[in-house]
Amino acid sequence: MSDTAALQGIELKTHPGSQYGWGVYGGYINSSDDKQAVIFTVPDDCNLTGMACYAQSFYGTSPYFKMNIQGVTTSGAEEPDGVVAGSGSAETDGFQVTTDSRQAHDFDTPLAVNGGDVLAAVLEYDSGTIDGSNYGLFRFATKSVYSTMLPLAMAASGGTWTPQNTYWPSITVTTNQDYDIGGMFSAGAVTDSSSMNSSGKRWAMRMAIPAAENLELHVEGFRYNGLPVGGTGETYKVGIWNEAGAEIVSSTIDADQGDSGATALSSREYYFDSIALLESGVVYHIGFENTGNAIAGSYINVKHADGLRSYPGGDIFYASAWNGVDTWTGDQTRRILINPMLSSIHGSGGGGSSIPGPSMGVIG
Repeated sequence: MSDTAALQGIELKTHPGSQYGWGVYGGYINSSDDKQAVIFTVPDDCNLTGMACYAQSFYGTSPYFKMNIQGVTTSGAEEPDGVVAGSGSAETDGFQVTTDSRQAHDFDTPLAVNGGDVLAAVLEYDSGTIDGSNYGLFRFATKSVYSTMLPLAMAASGGTWTPQNTYWPSITVTTNQDYDIGGMFSAGAVTDSSSMNSSGKRWAMRMAIPAAENLELHVEGFRYNGLPVGGTGETYKVGIWNEAGAEIVSSTIDADQGDSGATALSSREYYFDSIALLESGVVYHIGFENTGNAIAGSYINVKHADGLRSYPGGDIFYASAWNGVDTWTGDQTRRILINPMLSSIHGSGGGGSSIPGPSMGVIG
């Protein structure tokens, strides 16, 4: 169908936005009273089967830690109530920290929950020696989102909970669905300096809306959140390419308009020279191309493909790189922060959605 422009400026959201990822918020768990958590709303009826967190490092001999689901207090400030759900079964076995690791563990028994339930996912001490010489460092949130309420990252020191409401929580809860809930798993932002270091190379987001959605998306450009791509005096291309590498739409960008100098932007919109019509069931790559200047891009490190389950769209979206000749290489440990901008959507309807949906709407 033709482009109606009725939805001009709508973004297909693949991440929380703002300065998401540009720093991680962590804390030491070096006392039995130290804890970290995310308070969240359950989007649909499901079973909670486990949790995951990002362990940065440990000191001395790592104590054992555990993760569990708790209720939320209803009087005064919201915080974990200290009671493990499922008669104590919604809890992982103890684990020790290994440096720079995604710690994903199952509960003893899955916990059935209902859509709309407000719960707390808690990371805390389990056993072993814990003191000023033997402890762990966990990164449980990433900045910055101004100001999130739920999901809400929290930390306890000496048993007193404090909300971290300008950070997005990164502790996640595994479900028996195609998605995880709670926070969005992140080990922080990383710059890729090799994917676009010569002419013709591309750094993009792989995008494949399931065929069952029966959608036509009219895409006019995208919003990118990340480190500036170019530098003073440089140019590069933004575009959409198919799986064979053929260009669908593009435009040439002057890096002096937003990427360089004292006012370099960490988030900006890019518009193509024409509107691209994208169909569900087809693989596309949307992002940047080197046209002669050495440019770079950035991404969120999710450590493991399962880390994508906590993001809107799940593994529909992840980073991909074109070698400049004939091959795209995808990497499901990387989430490049690109939101396609839509001017209209058309579809023939059909059955229920097959797009995984954590706790944040896909279109916003």
